[in-house]
Amino acid sequence: MTLSRPFKNAAVALTVALVYFLAAKLGLRLAYLYASATPVWPGTGIALVAFLVLGYRVWPGILLGAFLVNVSTAGTAATSLGIALGNTLEGVVGCYLLNKFAFGRDCFDRAFDRAQEIFKFAALVGLASTAVSATFGVTSLYLGGTPSALLSWHPCCSFGLQILASRGIAASSRSSSFYSCLFRL
Repeated sequence: MTLSRPFKNAAVALTVALVYFLAAKLGLRLAYLYASATPVWPGTGIALVAFLVLGYRVWPGILLGAFLVNVSTAGTAATSLGIALGNTLEGVVGCYLLNKFAFGRDCFDRAFDRAQEIFKFAALVGLASTAVSATFGVTSLYLGGTPSALLSWHPCCSFGLQILASRGIAASSRSSSFYSCLFRL
């Protein structure tokens, strides 16, 4: 018996949400100034790899995982939703920019041929897409009455990309399975 496409998509999204949640909770163990701002946000890398390998259809899983990790950490449902939207859009924007301008999943295979590709990854994904999450997150916290964490928010997403996404993307160019990419991290 095979599952229909909506059930498969839901199962994939729930799996991605679980992986995102667990990785983000692990990253939050490093938080020192604000409960929801950590020096490394692994969810950024997980989201980018999930979007690159599985496609944009996994956005509900990223949104759910990001919402659950934030609402279970600190803040209200409204601030957690704003942060989760930023985390989800960060992955979507990063995936789009990487696909459009830096060879997508193959960026690291080609990066060793041309250093220009490393700079494209760093600028497009490491700076531009993480600015989306930082903007949504800090704005949500500000509107919710929590002090701003901009100075720690943007770098944490960039570090999460550099640490997890670079390895996950490199693994994904050798495998079409998101799950095998996770095990290679």
